[in-house]
Amino acid sequence: MSEAWRVKTYYDKRILIPTGDVLGAPRPDMLVCLTGVQASLLRNMCQYLHRRSTFVSEYRNTTYLAPTEAEWDDIQAIVAETEDILMGCEDYLALLQCICDGVRELKGVNWPAGGTFDGQPDYDDYTSPVEYEVGDPPALFATWDDWRDGVCIGAQKLFDDLSDLMAKLQVWYSAGAAITFSLFQSLVLASVVVPPVAVGLAIVEVLVVAYTALSVLAVEEWIGDHKHGLVCAVYGAATQPEAMAAIAAYVAENWDLLIGPQFFNLLVNQKVVSQIFDGTMPDWDDWNDEFSATYCQDCYIPGEGFTVWYNFGADCPKFTFEGDMSTCYDPGDGYGVIAQLWQEGHMHGDPLVGLAVGSYLVSMQSFHAMNRPLGETGAMYRVRTSVNEGQNWTDRHYQACKSNGDMVYDWDPETNDDYLTITEDTWVDLSIEGSYGLGKLTRIDVIKMIFRQT
Repeated sequence: MSEAWRVKTYYDKRILIPTGDVLGAPRPDMLVCLTGVQASLLRNMCQYLHRRSTFVSEYRNTTYLAPTEAEWDDIQAIVAETEDILMGCEDYLALLQCICDGVRELKGVNWPAGGTFDGQPDYDDYTSPVEYEVGDPPALFATWDDWRDGVCIGAQKLFDDLSDLMAKLQVWYSAGAAITFSLFQSLVLASVVVPPVAVGLAIVEVLVVAYTALSVLAVEEWIGDHKHGLVCAVYGAATQPEAMAAIAAYVAENWDLLIGPQFFNLLVNQKVVSQIFDGTMPDWDDWNDEFSATYCQDCYIPGEGFTVWYNFGADCPKFTFEGDMSTCYDPGDGYGVIAQLWQEGHMHGDPLVGLAVGSYLVSMQSFHAMNRPLGETGAMYRVRTSVNEGQNWTDRHYQACKSNGDMVYDWDPETNDDYLTITEDTWVDLSIEGSYGLGKLTRIDVIKMIFRQT
């Protein structure tokens, strides 16, 4: 039977809808909110969906084919359903109301009648709006650098308080006490780990079902072993969501306990991490001076690089000294151990391995105690790399520096475009030759190497 009636000509004011877009593979459903006026506009537009010429089954050069009878029946059924939905969706509204009533009923049955703290939110639905170097820092901090230091300090406090909570839980488990919401609230009192009420209830449920004194001890030890990595995950983030993602990634990679990390993940919730970024951690003035931002000095910050410090009081064994009078030395002036090199002497450190892959501009900063009667000092600083586990070394950057105190030198790309490129196989070595051209001793308290990503 001829289907010449399906052949239609193009008309420049006609809107054409491919039949495959309507009858093809199913698309995911979505929930759309419309005003009454918007729904009325769509209902009127549906009049065009009752015209067979609106739909195209096959495009041709000068004509196109409208849908077959079977296709048209299916399309009209979908159009009728669309018009029905645009008249209102009372069944969906009734379902949502039923869900809402169920949540209220559940909250009425299980929600604690008391024992919550003033300002303790019900749900973990707050996200910090703070983003590093966007606008002004939170009021607690004068500059963004101060804010970054505050994040380091706040993160240390968070994981220390979590460790303390584990120790308290061990005592109660060992005593055979029932773990209740009220007990949990008393254990987190005066700490920075007070969770939202709903999260607290979930934590207690996990504690009751899955945990023992031995398992919370294992979590405490895990936090102690991984505190630095966890703090760095927070410190290296520009926003609270980034910090949450970094913590989750760190836990996923490093969690090695038999019991799952659900309890730990609940404790490190949006509320407690947001406080760090907002600068609103409770009782900040009472405890922040117990911590130092230098704890994060070697944390890797994506997009910024990382820092390596050498303090010779602790790091002398990391260096090999050659030449007369070249050694770590305590001059007995109350300022601690220094590195000492004579004119012909030099030292080089243990290779830095496992560094973050990338291209870097290297900076060097040497610190000399200002009250030391050292006179002028100077040295030749060299950064070397090896890609065959130290069998061969290549000088990448070197510079003679001298100073009567603190000394800073950057290898500037304008004068030396040989960026330090680090791959998975790259080892980095710091070598220092003493008293460059001065005929005097070189004495150094602390060395700071900064790797800035390019």
